[in-house]
Amino acid sequence: MYISKIEIKNFRCFDNCDKNIVEFNEGLNVIIGENNAGKTTILKALQLIFDTDNKNGLNIDDFNKSIIDFTEPPEIIIQATITSSKSDRDIDKALVATWLTKLESPWEAQLTYEYFLPEDKKDDYKEEIAAISKDDKYIKNAFNILEKYLNFYKSKIFGGNPDANVIAEREWLSKFDFQFLGPLRDAESEIYSGKKPLLKSLLKKSLEEYQKTKPDDCVKNQKNLKDISEKLVDALNKSQKFEALKEFTQKTGASTHDNNIPKIKGLLEEKDIIDALKLLIKKTGFEIPITLNGLGYNNLLYISLILTNFDDELNNNEGSVYPILLIEEPEAHLHPSLQYNFMNYIHNKHKTAKQIFITSHSTHITSAVPLDNIICMSEINDKVTSIRPGLIFDKEIPDDIKSKKYIERYLDATKSNLLFAKGIIFVEGMTEQILIPCLADYIQDSIMEETLTTTIRVDGSCFKHFLKLFDSGRENTLTNKRVSCIMDTDPSRKMIEGKRFESCFPFELELEPKKYEYRKISPIISNLKAEFGLNEDYENQNIKVCINENGKTFEYDFALDNPGLDLLIVDSCVNKDKLGKILDYCITKKDSIKEIIKKFKIHEGITEENWLINENKIKECFAYYYLHCVKENKGEAAFDLENNLRENLKLKNGEDPASFKELIISEHIEKAINWACKRG
Repeated sequence: MYISKIEIKNFRCFDNCDKNIVEFNEGLNVIIGENNAGKTTILKALQLIFDTDNKNGLNIDDFNKSIIDFTEPPEIIIQATITSSKSDRDIDKALVATWLTKLESPWEAQLTYEYFLPEDKKDDYKEEIAAISKDDKYIKNAFNILEKYLNFYKSKIFGGNPDANVIAEREWLSKFDFQFLGPLRDAESEIYSGKKPLLKSLLKKSLEEYQKTKPDDCVKNQKNLKDISEKLVDALNKSQKFEALKEFTQKTGASTHDNNIPKIKGLLEEKDIIDALKLLIKKTGFEIPITLNGLGYNNLLYISLILTNFDDELNNNEGSVYPILLIEEPEAHLHPSLQYNFMNYIHNKHKTAKQIFITSHSTHITSAVPLDNIICMSEINDKVTSIRPGLIFDKEIPDDIKSKKYIERYLDATKSNLLFAKGIIFVEGMTEQILIPCLADYIQDSIMEETLTTTIRVDGSCFKHFLKLFDSGRENTLTNKRVSCIMDTDPSRKMIEGKRFESCFPFELELEPKKYEYRKISPIISNLKAEFGLNEDYENQNIKVCINENGKTFEYDFALDNPGLDLLIVDSCVNKDKLGKILDYCITKKDSIKEIIKKFKIHEGITEENWLINENKIKECFAYYYLHCVKENKGEAAFDLENNLRENLKLKNGEDPASFKELIISEHIEKAINWACKRG
């Protein structure tokens, strides 16, 4: 069995809607999302039902702030559904037998937590609410009255159909071994102290096991401890310091010669040793106490102790039937590689906790688990929603199966940003990935950071796999995010009698129509338009494909828009000097286009006859040669160019604004940035 879903009403960020349902997986559930999207609330809701040791009451801030109707005293209702699974044991169904709401397989049971005002106080509450004015302070005054009546509120947990008002037995609720690790956990304190000190608990169980398996040794040990204790006690009673104590008690009147004389007595037992033991960490050649160990390692040590206490084989169940582990932000104090290793173990190898719920903001955590185990929380129009991206893909459609596998393979620490960001710009190459954030700052300073927009590099032919996550035409998709795609048009041509299209340049299109068949835009773009129902502007509700219909690649288009920009000439450009001379012509026009073509043998398709001598053709000449100069080392050239652009941007608002060089950003690039950042 497993907790399959939870419905939350009026609790914190969840309103009173009937659709506040979060569905869970068997085993591992990784809950992610922006701040205030309900991640912690889900864990707290589970705690209210399954943690019988939780004594923390609710307060006024636990009520959802969108309540507007106070005629009846508001109630907080949390309902968990438990569903059968293939791995069920007889003891599982026996545990929930009195809570069943569905008997046929897969059977279902329900537990409902209600926080309510008792009937004998409702009339008083309603009278006070009716007395307040329905003005602009009504909500505030109503909450004040509600807070006053919280002293009378009660909580109950019902089993089965809540209308039957059958209280869930505490004895059976305690069979759920609930462990909640908050984000600000003090690992050292939890290991040694508290109501259930983990180390002491583990050692006591170890001692009990030792006593059962080695009873003769235990008898010998206890006798030895008794002998040692008697000798130690006798020595202490006869010590000089203790004799002085007895003397002072007589002088002060605390004791007389015959009465109230202090004396040490007691025997040392095995369990007493446990209280005195400390945990050490063995390093190479030496040992240190955990107080000197790193916070991250102590957190993992703390979690390891909990998992050990969960282990059925070691603990013989000890009354627990269903161990549940909740961890908030396990990435706290952990190096990224440790985050990944921890989650990889939890997902692939850990078997002791029946169900695990983890909240996280870490891309390294999400990169270690499949889509099916991820739950995305978000806030849309002041309403909290949950999405399970693994359910977006149809298990019966081969192309969906392929897309899901592709995304899971590439959902590494970089690309998993797409699950956290509010806006996403998909790009094809490293140049775009490096330059787009910089170009965005030319449009508006820090716009991508402020809107939580990220740039993700994906091969153009694979865009379709990722876009399925955001397609408004599918169910359960991440439609709360704006997604734009910057794509190369990649014009091509093929011989009239040929079989394959080959890449060409925009200026070559339609030059020889009798010899070639031309394709102005890559078919990948046309296929995306058809598959995702994009309109003539290549967009739908939240996806936009941005292209330069007269362009080629990002590098070519950027140079075409900025033919006189010397910032483009970087040391990593091949034939940098030649490119500089072409740039010089674009600025000064001191050489003719004919001389340029002749000197640099730019392209066999460029001749005096078919190349009109005008400003646009000069730009295309520069763009072509710029692409030629950077195509072998696009990454390095992009890093150098980004550095130049950043230094130039500093001049705009710095001490020398007159030296700032204007930059032309392609219209399709600007549209992509504005769309993802929700500026248009």
